[in-house]
Amino acid sequence: MTTPHAAVDRVIAALAPDPEPEAIADAFGAIESVGALDRDAWEHWLEALTDATPLPLGGGDATALLERTLRKLHVAMLGPQGFAELPDGLDFARWAAWHRELASDATGRSRLVLMLARDGSSPALDALLAIWRGEAPTDERGTDEAFATLMQRSSGDLPRLFPDLFDIAATPAFAAAVLDLANFLFRSGTVDVHPAAERLPRLRQLLERLTVELEKIENDPSSAGTPAEVQTKIAASLSLGVALCDCFALTRYEPAIATLRHAMSLGHRRLRCEAAWGLARLGDESGVTELVMLAEEPVARLRVIAYSDELGVGDRIPPELRTDEAMAESEMAIWLAEPGRMGLAPAELTCVDRRRLAWPGYDDPIECRLWKYVYDFGRGRYENLGITGPRPLAVTVDLIGLPFDEVYALFAGLQAEHEEILEQDVRDLAPGHAPEIARLERRLKDRGLDEVVPLRFGSFFGERVLVARAKFGGRSGIAVADSIEVLWRPDKNRQRPLGPDECHAIYRGRKLLGAFNEGFVASDEES
Repeated sequence: MTTPHAAVDRVIAALAPDPEPEAIADAFGAIESVGALDRDAWEHWLEALTDATPLPLGGGDATALLERTLRKLHVAMLGPQGFAELPDGLDFARWAAWHRELASDATGRSRLVLMLARDGSSPALDALLAIWRGEAPTDERGTDEAFATLMQRSSGDLPRLFPDLFDIAATPAFAAAVLDLANFLFRSGTVDVHPAAERLPRLRQLLERLTVELEKIENDPSSAGTPAEVQTKIAASLSLGVALCDCFALTRYEPAIATLRHAMSLGHRRLRCEAAWGLARLGDESGVTELVMLAEEPVARLRVIAYSDELGVGDRIPPELRTDEAMAESEMAIWLAEPGRMGLAPAELTCVDRRRLAWPGYDDPIECRLWKYVYDFGRGRYENLGITGPRPLAVTVDLIGLPFDEVYALFAGLQAEHEEILEQDVRDLAPGHAPEIARLERRLKDRGLDEVVPLRFGSFFGERVLVARAKFGGRSGIAVADSIEVLWRPDKNRQRPLGPDECHAIYRGRKLLGAFNEGFVASDEES
């Protein structure tokens, strides 16, 4: 088995200008054979790679190798050991150079940024600014992840990012993230003066322009382009509009009252809610009236109740909108409406099952609810199931028609986190695992499955587990096997069938829920 030190030495040699194909192949093989990195190995890789990697990379295979190496480092940083701080003394100028060398759509770019954001030290934040000055990000999801990571780390050095971040903000999505971070710093008391305090007049003008643009789109959607272009423009404008309203509410910026009233007249519920909150904070009664009306809307309800309680007008919210089920309905609607999920609230939301279950990660049993949600996109209905009680969650695979026990098991397995629940792609495993994988393959074949293709391998509280694609009776599907049992799920005639991640989650969730909930049953096999 290749040692971590030897593996990174091979990677460094292969990243030299004009590397030999054999060196590239050897480096890829070394990465795969070294297995997971512990903290010492992870730090050695970071230090050696940062110190020794020559530039330019040479493109092609060398760039792909750097991508694969950054993936290995990022996975290790997010692993069970919970690495956070980067080693001291890293040359972040090298990281900025990597960022420039990698293609604009390369995942390695976002991994570099996320590792710096997770560290949160002054040198790491300075490196982030250097990277973003060179090229502000255009990937909205990557931007959101980076700024969410910065806020989660809540480093005391975050104020050093301002005012530079305002000057870098070149897209609505990036500007919204920057303003959200500024609002967070002021709301949390990290800074005494809002980072945007000197820019409030310009920000008020920006909100007015956004409101006018959204008003035009509401009146004539075709004027903004294709449906996809319209949706993109609306999402970006709403995120920035919400951040602007929050900024004016926090700073109690009275010159924004007329603009907030204009924003509150639009049809977008999230923006109406934030504008109403801003007006109410500024003493405008129309904001309070609008908040009470918006409590009827599930996607706005939780936020409206929190704002109303903070304002001291919570008694104006009808009691039936404060029940546990009404609050859970709101959680599900909000989760679905988030950008990157469905992006808007469902047309219909119905609780189809409710159970009190001992749930992974919770000390006491919790009230779990399954929700059927429906979207009408004009060309047909889209429907699926989600869960609240634990963290709200829905998936893209089709759950309609599955037994509810199966659905609960799926969500429990997806949400279960424990140091003794591990999983890896078989392509990333060291060769030493081959005999265990072969043993579980034989178990599947003994149960009548054939054409077995291993996909994932891991352990569940010491029990080795294999996830594989296979066939049974000529039907393709996913099988999960340990030394005792086999779970089999055929693809069936679904447009979005269960995949390896979902089937492995059902396996985990069935065991966890079955162990702590009397009478919980989810079958091992499906015909």
